[in-house]
Amino acid sequence: YKHQAGCRKRRILTAVLVLNFGILVFLKYYNLFAGSLNDILGSFGMDFSAPTLNLFLPLGISFYSMQLIAWLAYLYRGKAEIPQNPLRFLLFVSWFPQIIQGPIPRYEQLNVQLQEGHAYNEDEWNEAVFLILWGLFLKLMIADRAAPFVNEVFDHYTLYSGMYFWAAALLYSVQLYTDFLSCVRLCQGISLLFGIRLAENFNRPYQAKSGREFWQRWHISLGNWMKDYVFYPIALSKPFAKMQKTLKKNVNTYFGKVFPSFLASFMVFVLVGIWHGANWTFILWGLLHGVANVLTRLFHKPWEYVPKCVR
Repeated sequence: YKHQAGCRKRRILTAVLVLNFGILVFLKYYNLFAGSLNDILGSFGMDFSAPTLNLFLPLGISFYSMQLIAWLAYLYRGKAEIPQNPLRFLLFVSWFPQIIQGPIPRYEQLNVQLQEGHAYNEDEWNEAVFLILWGLFLKLMIADRAAPFVNEVFDHYTLYSGMYFWAAALLYSVQLYTDFLSCVRLCQGISLLFGIRLAENFNRPYQAKSGREFWQRWHISLGNWMKDYVFYPIALSKPFAKMQKTLKKNVNTYFGKVFPSFLASFMVFVLVGIWHGANWTFILWGLLHGVANVLTRLFHKPWEYVPKCVR
């Protein structure tokens, strides 16, 4: 009976996950795939055209879809209960300050705060106002001031060379970071006005000493979500366990131990690229960072891959 109940729960979980992912993929990526299919078939002279649709993309669909998926995983593992009050559950899913920028909240971290009462706290209000002002400063005085120069060089790259490119690349990294960080600080500040404390999403990523450490400091909530709900399910799956065993036997013990996890990490980066936007440039971004991450980790100790008989 328990086995049948467990199978039924897995089937229900799979169906709901497919529904969630299906809606997200269709609304966000249909036109990208339809346009790409038309280009490919057109290059072969085939007279076929997949229709493009004027789809309405709900605000924050990527974020609340990930929240729902994480909650479903908690429910499946018995760490959460089916909500008795659907309005309270909708409040958790659609908490307005973070719905379009994050951070992606943990169910146990945000839901508890939303359910309990919050009295006025002067210290929290002072902190909230500071976060809002700091977010506005980062956005208006740094990110938006760097944008004109960056856009001018990138949009008219044939007119510039040398130090202009280096300066634009440097300022773009500053612009990107401060623009994103400013939005997170605003979200945190507005939430704190209501007594809700959102999780930290950045930890001085440009002070990282390696690419791996950088991604542990950048968009922390997204990285943790991908680690828990994509990386571990892939890396610990039966096909990857079989791959690990085969590589240990036929190639090298250390290589067989680490390569499957590196491959799972590469797949995560590709998915992160796809998640960021419906454009092939984002997919290329994910591929490049995935390869760079794998190579960085794979050759951290290159001597480990040399057979002992050759050392």
